[in-house]
Amino acid sequence: MVECTKKIAKLDLELTVEERNLLSVGYKNVIGACRASWCIMSSIKTKGDYFRYLAKFKTNQDRKDVADQSLKGYQAASNTASTDLSPTHPIHLGLALNFSIF
Repeated sequence: MVECTKKIAKLDLELTVEERNLLSVGYKNVIGACRASWCIMSSIKTKGDYFRYLAKFKTNQDRKDVADQSLKGYQAASNTASTDLSPTHPIHLGLALNFSIF
């Protein structure tokens, strides 16, 4: 979609109001889906981070329980990242780094 938008912009043609609206709506739909995926991914990653930090201050059984919750959060985020994001995406790389520290 981005490539097509760039090609249209380089044509140096005047688009009608309807064409501009259609292009805008199409672009927003594509980008909106990506943004939603990134937001979901980031919130799951943040949940894993939160429980990892919490585990540093807990003791014994509480620590184990919080660590298990952190592991579940990281695994869920990792599964989502593997299917929705490219391996070189910054969020995917940040998740891998945080998971490796865990």
